Amino acid sequence: MRIFFGEFVAGFRSLFRGIGILFQNRKIRTFALLPVMLNTGLVLGATAVVAAQLPSLMTYLMATYLPALSGALWSLVYYPSLVLLFCIVSVILLGFGYFFAAILASPFHGLLAERVLMNQGAIVERPFEFVAWLAFSLKLMKVAVLKSFLFIMIGLGLVLMGLIPGVGLLSTVGFFLMLAFDSMDYSFEVAGYGLRQRIAFFRKNLGLFCGIGCAVGLTFMVPLLNFFFFPASVIGSATLFAERSKSSLQENL
Repeated sequence: MRIFFGEFVAGFRSLFRGIGILFQNRKIRTFALLPVMLNTGLVLGATAVVAAQLPSLMTYLMATYLPALSGALWSLVYYPSLVLLFCIVSVILLGFGYFFAAILASPFHGLLAERVLMNQGAIVERPFEFVAWLAFSLKLMKVAVLKSFLFIMIGLGLVLMGLIPGVGLLSTVGFFLMLAFDSMDYSFEVAGYGLRQRIAFFRKNLGLFCGIGCAVGLTFMVPLLNFFFFPASVIGSATLFAERSKSSLQENL
């Protein structure tokens, strides 16, 4: 139990270690900021475009389904309904934003993991090659699409589990572990780990993943905050992966 708690603390602190590395290393910071700016701009731009259409949509719905309302009563129904509609649309856009963010940011997150593993001495330093990076990026984006669909299906299952009394906590833990695996997966890709190796590493370091997932999961409580902190989680996860896998990485690469 004491070992598990120590691993949990190390996993939780990895997010802050990643933030520290971002502030110290300008090249890594550049790779991290590019997808953050791109994803934030896309989500905010989409939200602004959709939000501009909501008043006319709400007016149409009111005129169609509640034509008898007028005056103060109309306003009393219209404005709260407009706010509620905006909240619903915002949640949907954030969900789609996370989906597309995972795809668009995957090449940059792969570079982050690779750079950290090189700096940690876990893999051999190698020069940047555009063709090799492009091929690796396309592979990461393909994996990100498949992984996003898989996570959506798992997430729906966890939501349904959360509706069962007494099982809500387990669904939350499952969601956190899913996030932790996602942040560590870029290091797995760089290391060339197969599915069995990834599962074996996950089972062996369950305490780490619980800590990572808890730290990353807390950032999801504030909209858009995860866009800023997930790159730090990828970096922190890479440092943990390097510390626990240096010898095996050198054999595999």
